[in-house]
Amino acid sequence: MPRRPSWTPLSPTTPPWTCCPPDPQLRGSSCTCGRYRCRHVAALVLATDPPDGPRPAQTEAAPDDAPTEEPLDARTQQWLASFTETRSAARGRQFELRYVLRFLPPGTSVGGTRRVAVQLTRVPLRAEQPDLSAAERYSLPRNLASAPAFVRRDTHLLRLLDVATTATHEPGRWQDELHVLGDHPAADLLIESMLESGRLCWERPEAALTRGPDLHGHLAWMSDARGAQAPTLHLPDAPGATVLPTPRPWAVQPPRRAARPC
Repeated sequence: MPRRPSWTPLSPTTPPWTCCPPDPQLRGSSCTCGRYRCRHVAALVLATDPPDGPRPAQTEAAPDDAPTEEPLDARTQQWLASFTETRSAARGRQFELRYVLRFLPPGTSVGGTRRVAVQLTRVPLRAEQPDLSAAERYSLPRNLASAPAFVRRDTHLLRLLDVATTATHEPGRWQDELHVLGDHPAADLLIESMLESGRLCWERPEAALTRGPDLHGHLAWMSDARGAQAPTLHLPDAPGATVLPTPRPWAVQPPRRAARPC
């Protein structure tokens, strides 16, 4: 027959209750079953009446004992504040894109016509002013959604650039990407959009172009150094203008830094 547990006086590690002082005889009792906090001790505590006397007054925890919240680090606070504060158009911008329009070298012409291309340039901003001395070439990212903020600012324009141009490279410099303007119907819209951005330049990042009034011209014949003749567009009102070979002719006047449709 299994042996029933018996009680021997020992000193427990925890008081049986916290509402009233424990009875001395209860404090010196323990069970021989060998289990920690066994059910026999719990039954003894529940069956024992609390001692006579007033209940001890419960003391509230001091304010200093309340758990304190650890302050967030500065980077996390700045990140949380970015969801509520109103940002200006140029807040946080460190770079801007410029679109440099220029002719490709004569050796890359097709059918005797020189091609015109767009070169992306990244310009740093110092106190919201472009630092043109530190301008550098920039390649169009494959995924605009994960591109830097200054690139995502021109998402619509860059997608139009990808559709209306043909990607090529600088002769002898395959790491330098160029975007050739051809006969795509959206080429005219691309030039208009780049002019509206205020960051379309001619040959250099510092030579920004503005849109001028429309020009009127007529077809004429032009002779080269070898005597060969080719049709061209003659512009009486802009004799020194450079005509771009696009579906809708555009003329660039470098002294005035103006681009004018013909």
